[in-house]
Amino acid sequence: MKTYDKLMVLLSLSDLLSSASYFCSTWPIPQGTSTIEGGATVYQAYGNKTTCDIQGFISQYATIIPLYNAMLALNYLLLVKFGVKDDEMKRKYEPFMLIVPFIVALSLAVTGLAYDMYGTIGFWCWLKSDETKRWRSYVFLLIPVWCVIVFVTVAMIMVYLKVRKQEDRMARYSLPGSQVSRSISKEVATQAIWYLAPFYLAWIPTTFFAAGKVTGILNKYLSTRDSGEKFIWFLWIVTFVPLQGFLNFLVYLRPRFLKWYKAKAKEKARRIVSQTNATRSSSVVERYTTNDEISAAV
Repeated sequence: MKTYDKLMVLLSLSDLLSSASYFCSTWPIPQGTSTIEGGATVYQAYGNKTTCDIQGFISQYATIIPLYNAMLALNYLLLVKFGVKDDEMKRKYEPFMLIVPFIVALSLAVTGLAYDMYGTIGFWCWLKSDETKRWRSYVFLLIPVWCVIVFVTVAMIMVYLKVRKQEDRMARYSLPGSQVSRSISKEVATQAIWYLAPFYLAWIPTTFFAAGKVTGILNKYLSTRDSGEKFIWFLWIVTFVPLQGFLNFLVYLRPRFLKWYKAKAKEKARRIVSQTNATRSSSVVERYTTNDEISAAV
């Protein structure tokens, strides 16, 4: 199994764990907890302090997902940009890529549990608001995730530029008048966009939400909006964060589906050509047979 496949397995398992926690939504929140706007209590909050801590622990551990996304980007970068072979990848880089995200995410989650940092954020339990300890959100979420966002973006750009540079080199050594295809760089760019899209959709709004809570901007913003706009804001987060694993799965399947689709299209084209040739041959044989029969009758 290649390093890429191992990373995808670990990423998928982490997605399953976090999605199961997010599926519980407000259930683990302690009964009678007020909403972040104040006044009303959280809808369908059936839990207690222990269940909220468990969900908060898993929610914090879910930062392993962007970390494994960073390792996938590093894997692409080492293979394409720096030409690292599979055996060298497994020997020198694979242990780091597999273990470090786990250690970092688990350390942050355990620290949050040890220092009683978890509480309701409205729709599930995570890092609770604390005006005197705003640094927690920066250390436990904003800084790690935004470092990953910048890294994966730069890595995908570097991979694309490397492929484009190779195509330019091929163009210089091609025959005059011949046209060099840019299909490889286009496919790399397309796959990079598909790879980054679920990550951006899930984590950029989430980090903005967390930053808004830390600075107090979010509460001021929500206080000036009607319930419809608030619902759309929350719906985005509770939809795309749990769905990131499924979207990653679709991105993982995309190259394989395209390969299967192209193979089926080629097979269909060959079958049509074969049937067309057989029809033409049958028509020629029938015409010559008819001519021979007319000559014999005459």
